[in-house]
Amino acid sequence: MNEHRERLLAAVRSGQAILILGAGASMAMTGGATTANWVGLIKHGIKAAASDEDWAAMQHMTLEYALNKSDVSGLIGVASQIAAKLRSRSPQTYADWLRDSVGSLRARHTNLAHALASLGLPLLTTNYDDLMEKALRLPSVSWTDPEAMRSVFRYESKAIGHLHGIWNSPESVIFSESDYARLLGDDRGQFVQQAHYSTKSFIYVGFGGGLHDPNFSRLISRHSTMFPESRGDHFRLCLESEMSELEDAHGSHDIRVLSYGSDHSELAEFIDKLAEEIGSESDANRDRLTFAREAILDQIRAETVVGSHIEETADCELADITVAPVILPVPHEQFASMQNYDDDLRPRRIDAEESYSKDKLVILAGEELSGITTALRWIVAKAAFERPGSAPIFVDGRRCHLTKKPLDQQVRQEAILRRIVDHKKAALPDHVVAIDNLVPDDSNNYYNIINDIRESRARFIVVGVKIGDEHQLFGDLKDNHLAPEIVYLGKLGRSEIDLLARIVAPKRSSFITDAVQDALKREHLPRNPFTVSLLVCLFAQLGEASKHSSETAVLDDYVNLLLGRNGSALLDARYALDPQNRQVVLSALAKVFVRQRKGALAQDEAVKCIQEYFTSVSWKEDPIRTLETFREIRVLRVTNGVVQFQQSSYLHLFAAKAAIDDSEFLAELLADSVFYAPIIRHYAALLRSDSRVVEHVGSLLQVLPSAAPSGRIFGKFEKTKAPDELGGLFQGPVPDEDPDGPDEVGPSVGSDSEAVEEYDYSDDADMVPFPLEDLSKLSPTLRRIRAVDLASRVLRDSDQLANLDLKLRVLKQVLLHWGIALDSLEKDGVFEEPARSMVDSLVEQGDVRENKAEEMTSRIAMFIPTFVIFSGLSACLTSRKLLLLHDDLINDPAFRQDDYGMAMAAMFAFDIQEKNWTKMLPDLIATHGHRWIVSEFLGMLATITFRTSELSSYDEENLKIFLRERVARRYTFDSEQDKKTRIAKYEQDLTRSRVLNRKQRLPQGSSVMESITSQPD
Repeated sequence: MNEHRERLLAAVRSGQAILILGAGASMAMTGGATTANWVGLIKHGIKAAASDEDWAAMQHMTLEYALNKSDVSGLIGVASQIAAKLRSRSPQTYADWLRDSVGSLRARHTNLAHALASLGLPLLTTNYDDLMEKALRLPSVSWTDPEAMRSVFRYESKAIGHLHGIWNSPESVIFSESDYARLLGDDRGQFVQQAHYSTKSFIYVGFGGGLHDPNFSRLISRHSTMFPESRGDHFRLCLESEMSELEDAHGSHDIRVLSYGSDHSELAEFIDKLAEEIGSESDANRDRLTFAREAILDQIRAETVVGSHIEETADCELADITVAPVILPVPHEQFASMQNYDDDLRPRRIDAEESYSKDKLVILAGEELSGITTALRWIVAKAAFERPGSAPIFVDGRRCHLTKKPLDQQVRQEAILRRIVDHKKAALPDHVVAIDNLVPDDSNNYYNIINDIRESRARFIVVGVKIGDEHQLFGDLKDNHLAPEIVYLGKLGRSEIDLLARIVAPKRSSFITDAVQDALKREHLPRNPFTVSLLVCLFAQLGEASKHSSETAVLDDYVNLLLGRNGSALLDARYALDPQNRQVVLSALAKVFVRQRKGALAQDEAVKCIQEYFTSVSWKEDPIRTLETFREIRVLRVTNGVVQFQQSSYLHLFAAKAAIDDSEFLAELLADSVFYAPIIRHYAALLRSDSRVVEHVGSLLQVLPSAAPSGRIFGKFEKTKAPDELGGLFQGPVPDEDPDGPDEVGPSVGSDSEAVEEYDYSDDADMVPFPLEDLSKLSPTLRRIRAVDLASRVLRDSDQLANLDLKLRVLKQVLLHWGIALDSLEKDGVFEEPARSMVDSLVEQGDVRENKAEEMTSRIAMFIPTFVIFSGLSACLTSRKLLLLHDDLINDPAFRQDDYGMAMAAMFAFDIQEKNWTKMLPDLIATHGHRWIVSEFLGMLATITFRTSELSSYDEENLKIFLRERVARRYTFDSEQDKKTRIAKYEQDLTRSRVLNRKQRLPQGSSVMESITSQPD
């Protein structure tokens, strides 16, 4: 017995042992759950599959006989009957049973899992459950992926290896006779299993009769035949009471039996004692390795932006403080442009785990400030954890100084710093290396680094470079007989944003994710870890009150975080530039950019501007160091002697701040207000009460020409015969009756297609700071839209202005000009060709009949510009702070007669949906219901809102009146009685639709835009 224990300890110490877990391990973790063992699972399966009592009785009888006779083939026969019954109903039925029986298991005791993990051995199991994975937060692999299983056997992966499959992958589960045939016929999988059984010691834990199944029987039999003189290479742990029987059973095998105690509860303690005995002899080495790994984690913890929102980061794992980098096979722009390629040509996103799972040399290329350093730290940390006994080493290529072995010297210095070795000449243990900021050039130092990479004994190396440098590095490495792999750092998408939001504020993650995405798109901010993390923290701090904040307020809060982020929690303004000081310096610099109408300045000129400001306020500060600080905190960019604001929105914001303190500068901006629109709208939002800028935008609209409605959108329609079904979402402007019934609508895009990997292909490139086109040469329609966009934003954000007459006058002008812009946009015909192309494509696909194409083209050509204007009004104007002024307008008898004004006022009401927002609708349909925009477009919005939004009884009734009157005015009927009957049925259908949607309703006050986007395709 002692000999067996010593042999087991020796195998574990030498890294030559593998743990194989049976059902007993799952029984121990679940506290004896019935489906945690095979017999209990079969009994559960009989009940689930039974179609009649006779069949169930027969299976139970066969099961009892097989158990009494220890007949494994009999058990498998019953399992085969169950599998056949369930699969005959549908593959999903079988999958659902596995989920309900095995997938629902929960670990009540995890001490055994942690004890087993403490041995540091590969963990494989014959169980179908994922209890170990959940307890240890590890991934799963199964026999269906031989390479992944090979990595587990070879200590290269910490995943739990499933020898007989896992419940959430039903095709991998080995349950029936045909399943065992598949497993035994898998030559690669059997070879991997047999090869490691011959070279390593298997330690069986928690096995009853499991070693008699076809897979293990053949494995053990083959090994016994090939190595008949083996002296106990494998071990089986059991109860004291089982010792005698099992020793007899394994007498002819090379499996030695060890008792862990007299009770199942003693197993975890037995494993813990083994771990203690093994650890006592290698504590020094383990301490060095632990320190090195903790050091790289500490660097990530210290640098993570979200760390300030986590109470304690010291014990946080990677997944608790950051997200995996997004890895692509080609640069983002190329990746996005190739998504329309055929499947065999379209590139796929690379699983981040693939970047470090194999021993190789990887080149990671990314844009400036894309998060390469963070990604490299993450990859090298994960690479080390994947390779037991390997230490992670992170070096900065800029610190590889002029020596014959610059990289090797830096790696050793880092190893000493991280206590991996004691001195430079000490042999390095197994290690993995990340090299940051390597810049290819023609210097001897660079080629010495390449030579060091070639001679390195690191098991894995990843090198970070800027995009554009990767191909030279690849060529130079290849010339040195290396085989590097190039991958690219992608941009964070919604899933990564959501993960970060869950780290910071789990209960508000959905709101934070939406808010971050909106800010990124609106301000064209880069989707890198730093920016996204900072925004996540910002919205976590602001809370849901930020929903009602202006875009300028959110941007200002974000920039203030940047200005205060330089490594110090607080800055003493007596001895350094504090955030307020930095702001005024940047405002002075922004003023120079604006006056020159440039997006960039020469570095010397920028330094001169900063020095001039310091002189004007008599500050003894270094302008060069200040410029470098602005670059470090990511407000400015300095590239090849040229200075730019990191984002155009920063330039606009700081210019607006400059205008607050400089009336002359403000006058310059207002003199060309459309050109400087982004700056002026920030100015208005910062002050919130400046009547000069509101007066100015009002005069800007006043000089624009007015015109009566003349297009189809504001035109009158001819009544047509009511269709058979009045409950459609909307009917066309000239809806001819189709005797063959409505067009069949094709499947929604992606409804049945293969799910595309999640990745945000959108471009986050910054916009140019100033318009490139000659604004005087824009069409009258576009000039009007730019003017009304500016006026809307200025009015909305001047919410503290007390001059109500001025605000009312400008609001009236804004609504009128949104309407005129819509009429003009349609008449310009810019959407006719896109609408026609869209319909032609639908006709070609067979989704629309050819005789309906012209009608549908007409509908689309009117709906697109109307929705564009509605979206613009929603983005630029709607605000609760304008509701009372809105009410004053719609109560004005003269305004109520205006087609433009009332239609746009209705859009405002639909978008904001404040309580009693529908009060204008009955009068609107009575006065303007003959116009297409009211009957069709607003009718569509009203139908969607009625079906999906939470409404007060008052608003529900007004919507009903609007929709009922819309139908009555829109169609002709056979008789008055027919009209009453048809409309009554229409109202019933509406009410039924509302009831059916009650579980999916949006909260009261949700905008109609949210209602539209919540609709199924």
